[in-house]
Amino acid sequence: MIGARRRLTAFLGTQTDDPQFVSNILRFRKRVFVDSLGWDLTVIDGKECDEFDSGDALYCGVLADGEIVGCFRALRCDRPYLSKEKFQHLATYRNYPSHPFAWEISRFAVSEQSRNFEICLVNYALMFYLARQEGAVSLVAFCDISHERLLSRLGIVTERFGDPADIGEDGLGRPIRVVAGEIPVSKQNGHTYRKMMRLVETMEVVNGTAVVGRPRVSA
Repeated sequence: MIGARRRLTAFLGTQTDDPQFVSNILRFRKRVFVDSLGWDLTVIDGKECDEFDSGDALYCGVLADGEIVGCFRALRCDRPYLSKEKFQHLATYRNYPSHPFAWEISRFAVSEQSRNFEICLVNYALMFYLARQEGAVSLVAFCDISHERLLSRLGIVTERFGDPADIGEDGLGRPIRVVAGEIPVSKQNGHTYRKMMRLVETMEVVNGTAVVGRPRVSA
């Protein structure tokens, strides 16, 4: 287990909390999504970013001995967010939420070098930690089909907004097939969920957003 050998820390913050940390997150995303997965995303000065990397975004990074090994971006759903603005066609069963008690999770990534079960669990656990801190009832996302299957194997309950669809190709010309949906927080109570929540309790979680006076509880 990587946690037995390396000290894991999590940081949640915005661009104003720690601009250098956010810059490092964007460089990490470029290495994972563009260099490794071959996605056709915008890169500026070595950083992967889009219009949703704004002052409304909250960034989470998992660090092992100070090195970023995982991350995701969170946006409250009463503001513009990636799934709703760019992939409306994925919501054929029901509409994307537009209220403050849902948060979108996007750019969920784990490094190639540290890709193992524990780091994935930590990243998932921090999603639920964020939900608990914010009083969120659901976590919204779109993901590829293999990711949805992984969530199912982990016992994480998901609900689709529509049928799977192709949204493009990766660097090898393979179709990127995704599905949009949400994770209803109140329905999570399986063994792996409880394990994740115990795991995050053993970590140092630095909530930089509390420092700048936003209404959330410091870890």
